[in-house]
Amino acid sequence: MNTLKNTSVTIPSAMSLIATTVLLLTGCTNAPQATLADGASVRALIEQQTHDPSATARNGTTTPQGSDPDVVNAAVQGVRAPATRPAGASSRPSTLDIISGNGSR
Repeated sequence: MNTLKNTSVTIPSAMSLIATTVLLLTGCTNAPQATLADGASVRALIEQQTHDPSATARNGTTTPQGSDPDVVNAAVQGVRAPATRPAGASSRPSTLDIISGNGSR
């Protein structure tokens, strides 16, 4: 192994230090480009999450034939009704309570 005179750093370790420095600085030169696509990504996500976008056009908004109208109406009313109970405090301790020691009840 070759060593430099009067130094304690060997050539392979100096080369690895230089290579690491070059790699780190190279990463800084390539800044990511952010571009706006006027909501195209949001529209694409909605389209991907919609199972069958033309189902309403084909079938209308009526319930499927043979379904129980009382059950369907109860389901629709349940979805449209506001929440009946207010959001209260959780009975579970938070992570901050556990870390600070106040989480044991």
